[in-house]
Amino acid sequence: MSDTWALTSSLMGGLGLFLLGMGLMTDSLKLAGGFALKQVLEKGTRSRIRALLSGFGITALVQSSSAVTVMVIGFVNAGLMKLSRSIWVLYGSNVGTTMTAWIVALIGFKVKVDVVALPAIGMGVMFYTFSRNIRIKSLGGVFTGLGLLLFGLQLMQHSFTGVEQVVDFSRIHSASLSNLALMVVGGAALTALMQSSSASLAVVLTAVSTGMLTIEVGAAAVIGANIGTTVTALLAVLKASANARRLAMAHLFFNLTAALIAFVLMGGMLGLIGWLSHAQGVEQAPAVTLAMFHTIFNIVGVCAMVPLTEHMTRYLKSCFQSQEEQLSRPRFLDKVTAESPDTAVKALSLEQQRLMRKLGELLQDTAQAVPGERTPESRFVVAKLISAINDFIADCSRREMTTDVAETMQHSLRVNSRSVAVVECLRELHKDELVISDLPEKVATAILQLRDMINKVAQHGCKLEELDAKELIELLHQFEEHYNHTQFLLGLSAQERSIEMRKMEQTTLYLSLLRRATRQYTKALLSMLHLEGRAEGQYLSASI
Repeated sequence: MSDTWALTSSLMGGLGLFLLGMGLMTDSLKLAGGFALKQVLEKGTRSRIRALLSGFGITALVQSSSAVTVMVIGFVNAGLMKLSRSIWVLYGSNVGTTMTAWIVALIGFKVKVDVVALPAIGMGVMFYTFSRNIRIKSLGGVFTGLGLLLFGLQLMQHSFTGVEQVVDFSRIHSASLSNLALMVVGGAALTALMQSSSASLAVVLTAVSTGMLTIEVGAAAVIGANIGTTVTALLAVLKASANARRLAMAHLFFNLTAALIAFVLMGGMLGLIGWLSHAQGVEQAPAVTLAMFHTIFNIVGVCAMVPLTEHMTRYLKSCFQSQEEQLSRPRFLDKVTAESPDTAVKALSLEQQRLMRKLGELLQDTAQAVPGERTPESRFVVAKLISAINDFIADCSRREMTTDVAETMQHSLRVNSRSVAVVECLRELHKDELVISDLPEKVATAILQLRDMINKVAQHGCKLEELDAKELIELLHQFEEHYNHTQFLLGLSAQERSIEMRKMEQTTLYLSLLRRATRQYTKALLSMLHLEGRAEGQYLSASI
């Protein structure tokens, strides 16, 4: 009993030191080069190869695929990185994380702890404690982490040396299919519990190097560890955006694919590694063999995903759709509709009517100063819908069409162009909200009246089937008169010094953006009426 407790405590202590050292190394490296890592991820993903190399390089540097995965998911969630490129970063990250196994195999079991680890800890603590320079402190953290990592490995190695005297492992020595499958599950579970593939790999490599596990059984556990590392990504996207969830599923699909290939070809891969070692006259160390196996099957996995990634990305884009993405999908436009010009014109009209209603609702929110959370999402829906309509028009333009249909398409593009201008104005308006209560009373009252008039224009757009062009033009002329009156009151307040200059500039910009948004929306509505034959051409060139 006492021997069992001693071995267990030694193993737990060694694993704890390894995890502490790995965590300290990772945090220190991120602190030393965190900004540079973000820059690489943001700029180094312009092509698939660059994205792959960026993922490999960063993960090999910080020694944590989980940290890189979570960072990439954060960028995708924030819209700073495209899904198609971020997938390749994760492929590279999976290859980069195999460097941990090489560090353990080539350094962890080859050096004497008292020669390397203890001096590294001493020097690292000195740097970390006495230096005020953040870079030097980070370097101290790296040295300390490396020393703790190596010290933890030695403790685990000593623990596994005596484990066979207490526990009978003869049942899992055989490389039967059931044993290998069990070890894959065990490796995945161990990694999921530890939230670190590096730690589980260290345990497996140590067990193999001490002879407790055979190479085949250890290889199965390494495959499982590769699968288990996806749990971190899956946990990170529980409440994330649709794109972030798609990325996590792509990560899972890649790791399962690589694991399946490795499991099926395990005997051939291990045989090839043994043959290469023999041909080079190199001693076949079990830990080195597993490190090479880990690297090879991840590289093979990347090669296997090259022809599959585009299809997988297309499929994932149809999954995990958020409410905003569902609303932004066209209801009347598709490739079949684009084949027939007459049908395409009708479908385009219906879709743009829907666009005008959504844009009107967005303008109403701004006019009523609604503080709700749906405004940014509504802008996203409108912007995506405009883009989808433009794509449909471009698809139709590749086909033969009559002059009338071509003119209709041109008018539809103008509607979209004006709609884009409205969205841009509303985005600028929401960047710096104007507090009406801080303005002189007469100016505040005039702005509120101006908002009421904008609200009426927006209501007209939400009821497009009842819209009258003359009534809309008259309403906009009244808006222009009231806008000029509000500008006059604002200038008068400045002369009376009842408003600060900065506040006046902010209010002037606010009024200008409101006016531009209203005018562009009105022009878009008139273009829609003209397309439906309910407004003469003179209204389009009216002085508004």
